[in-house]
Amino acid sequence: MPPRRRLTEILVSSMLEPKVVNLIVEGRSDQIIVRSFCEGARIPSMIYPISLVELDCVAPNGEGGDKGRVIRTSAHLSARQIRRICCIIDRDDLPFIDFMYNSHCLITDFASLDMYPLDCDDLAGYTRRHFQKDKVSSREISRVFEVAALASILRWKRIGCVPSAALADIEGSLSFNSGLVELSVKNWIERSRAKGGFKADWDALLASADAIELDNLGDSRHFISVHLLDEVFRHWMKSVHNVKLEPHWIEGHLRGMATYERLRGYDFFQVLSHHCAGELQTI
Repeated sequence: MPPRRRLTEILVSSMLEPKVVNLIVEGRSDQIIVRSFCEGARIPSMIYPISLVELDCVAPNGEGGDKGRVIRTSAHLSARQIRRICCIIDRDDLPFIDFMYNSHCLITDFASLDMYPLDCDDLAGYTRRHFQKDKVSSREISRVFEVAALASILRWKRIGCVPSAALADIEGSLSFNSGLVELSVKNWIERSRAKGGFKADWDALLASADAIELDNLGDSRHFISVHLLDEVFRHWMKSVHNVKLEPHWIEGHLRGMATYERLRGYDFFQVLSHHCAGELQTI
């Protein structure tokens, strides 16, 4: 892991080292996934999770967490047209916040970088072999993905509908039928009302949930939050297969699956490779 650096130091490095591209990402998992691709593609790079970057030349703003810090950094770099440095941003909640695209950010087409190594059949096979659970089926795993996608969309819609309160924990609204996980959206929202917010706002969120048609969403990886996937998957494993997993288990599994061979075929990583090649061209 690179040491903690000031952004001004990274800017100077980008000017003095023309054969290295600097990439700023949201988190540690993102750093590992991007590094795996860059090493396989032989892209000379330094990759920094934003938590290790002191934004000493960017106007302070306490909103948005690590994602907000990456977005502000990309805007700062874009305004100054800095070479050989770029920010990678997960798409996840961008459609639900006030985000302005700029020249120094690359945005995933799936919800996050963690989604690229995710594969239903691979996860089902790994689960059967690793946990010795021969009855785990791809249909069960596919249903976990569908429920995680629905829950993720609702959590992001909550930003606009109910800005003053969060959703309740999801586990209390999950049930199981013949090994398949189910989410009672109405129950989840009813339980969430106790956390605050206005009745009309929660009603609006419930109405928006009724309009979501999972069969028409296409690839669920465009919508899944890896954190909610982890919650749903672990609860399903414990309730249906009597296997207790540590929090963030699915994130660790996906990091381990993020090989160059698995990543290189996706459009996003081809765009990343092309972008880095352009930045490393001799002026």
